[in-house]
Amino acid sequence: MKGNIHTHFGAILIFCVFLAFSSCKEEPTIIEKPSPELLQFSLSAEKNPLQIVYTANGSIDDSSVTVRVENILSSYVLTPTIRFKGDSVTIANIRMDNVDHAFDFSQPQQLIVHSGKLRKEYIVSVLSYNGLPIVWIETKQREDIVSRDEFLTADFRLDDISTKVNIIGRGNSTWEVSPKKPYTLKFDEKRSLLTMPEDKSWVLLANFFDKTSLRNATAFYLSRLSLLDYTPRAEFIDLMLNGRYNGTYQLTEKIKIGKNRVNISNGYLLEIDAKYDENDSIIRTRHLIHPVNIKEPDNPSAGDVAYVRDYLTRFETVLYSDYFTDADSGWTAYMDLESAVDWYLVQEIAKNTDGAFFSSCYMTLAKGGKLQMGPVWDFDIAFGNVNYNDNWNPEGLFINGATWYSRLFQDPVFVAHVKQRYDYFYSHKYDIIAYINMQANKLRYSVEENEKRWGVFYTPTWPNYDIWGSYQNEVQSLKEWINRRMDWLKTEFNGLSIGETQDSPPSGK
Repeated sequence: MKGNIHTHFGAILIFCVFLAFSSCKEEPTIIEKPSPELLQFSLSAEKNPLQIVYTANGSIDDSSVTVRVENILSSYVLTPTIRFKGDSVTIANIRMDNVDHAFDFSQPQQLIVHSGKLRKEYIVSVLSYNGLPIVWIETKQREDIVSRDEFLTADFRLDDISTKVNIIGRGNSTWEVSPKKPYTLKFDEKRSLLTMPEDKSWVLLANFFDKTSLRNATAFYLSRLSLLDYTPRAEFIDLMLNGRYNGTYQLTEKIKIGKNRVNISNGYLLEIDAKYDENDSIIRTRHLIHPVNIKEPDNPSAGDVAYVRDYLTRFETVLYSDYFTDADSGWTAYMDLESAVDWYLVQEIAKNTDGAFFSSCYMTLAKGGKLQMGPVWDFDIAFGNVNYNDNWNPEGLFINGATWYSRLFQDPVFVAHVKQRYDYFYSHKYDIIAYINMQANKLRYSVEENEKRWGVFYTPTWPNYDIWGSYQNEVQSLKEWINRRMDWLKTEFNGLSIGETQDSPPSGK
């Protein structure tokens, strides 16, 4: 028994000694990997002597890097300088390994910082000069573009596109009055430009009268919210014309019949316009002040003209008849109700002087189909940017007094649809404001250079009502005008009575 006690005591003693010895032994140190983080991303003149003038330091946030190079880049293949916390960095799946690599930053690239099993991802965007795509156009021997009738052949470059283009002046008041000219481009073959689907014909809008450059874009945004079949797509660009920076432009789809444009077969593109050429195929109606121009097809036949004239005559006869509200034989048998309502609301929200059936009022007519309003076009003197017709004022109805519409407002069905659809547009009021902010932010550098070129912010340009003195103030004024306009229309349409219109004067730009 005693031997067993001693044996157990000895075993316990050995075990305690072992525990004591074990507690004195140091635990192995676990080295934790640092959290991966990008500390610096820059493009230096030292590593990119042909492309960079001044070193451009990237702005780094949680998941993106934005680098603004303050000169025009002819090539986006650039070698970056990088500092980071972690083991390694990959760009476009290529590991840097302390060796300089050149990458094509014409499109955003993925950068990943690795630290052990951890990784941190960033999207790197390189913006050249003003942050906008740059269109380069150079005519033969740098000949000036002085005609709206004869095309000049020019070299054209945009991103990876380098080709020939035909260029001509366009517009009415903008061509005659504005020193910053708009242009029409026509390629020999269909081209897809930036994010827009392919076609031969394009437009460069100058937006000279609009100090924000955003009114056309805002109207297009409203149109995209609508039920209209087609809205021209557009992207802001900087234009280098014959070796000289020419300012901020909108590269825009030209309104024409086509698969990627006004997609109607066996039909007509029509425009109500006070200004037309003697060779245009125009049709005068009994009730419209200005004629309807058959824009397409080009050189319409006598049969085409007769078809459109006959259709418009029958439509107006019914519209001004005693039975014009009849659901089966009234005006809706000839004109599409949805497009008539939504086209009206885009124009009325903008209080567009030209939209009162003065100019750029487009319609389509497919054989066997109904007359449809749209697409929308030409809003540079809309949204309060005009000093006549009281259209600087965010209050007051205007478009509903335009001939056909003054009659449509006597139809309770049309009025009910206007009220219903306006509630939809009103529900998107702050989306419209947010869109303006987003576009203004995109243009913030370009407009600075445009101002150096044209000097518009402190100078009255026809037909400005107010001069706010800076781009930020001009944008703020536009947003406040839209906010007041849409609030006023909300109250007005809620209490609108059938037949309540305002006579719109026929004057325009």
